[in-house]
Amino acid sequence: MNNRTIGLIIITLTVIFAIAYSILWNDLRNEIRGKATILPGGECIHEEGTQCPFLELDKINPLFYIGISSISLLVAFSLYLIIKSDAKEKIKSKSEELKLESQVKPEDLNLDNEEKKVYDLIKEADGSIFQSELVDKTGLSKVRVTRILDKLEGKKIIERKRRGMTNIVILKN
Repeated sequence: MNNRTIGLIIITLTVIFAIAYSILWNDLRNEIRGKATILPGGECIHEEGTQCPFLELDKINPLFYIGISSISLLVAFSLYLIIKSDAKEKIKSKSEELKLESQVKPEDLNLDNEEKKVYDLIKEADGSIFQSELVDKTGLSKVRVTRILDKLEGKKIIERKRRGMTNIVILKN
């Protein structure tokens, strides 16, 4: 599960929780207020020996603010996950676009037949092959393969790295 999915699940659950919280909170406030009668002068009348309902409201108000703060934090966290996920996806898609743009197509390289044959052999070998294997597979002389690789390296298609007594030839893209 990716961050975006988790963020959407959290925000959905938070919205459901917020709706239930507001309904319950309003019911509780109405129940407490229903225990009192307010006269036109603003005085509160309630049963003798009971605590004033408005004092009860004052005691539970901090719980209301804690609930609202929790809901806000959950919404912020889920939005962070969604935005972070979107940013990662944009970066990923941008890097894939750049990768596709930077890939060199064999027909765009202006290769002669021997160069194309060597290029195809390197590509078939998952982008890296020993120079001695190229000599064996092409049937060309060592000198001819070296010259072809020099041309491909000059065109920045491949690079050669020394490995013991031979070179490994690696496609650059």
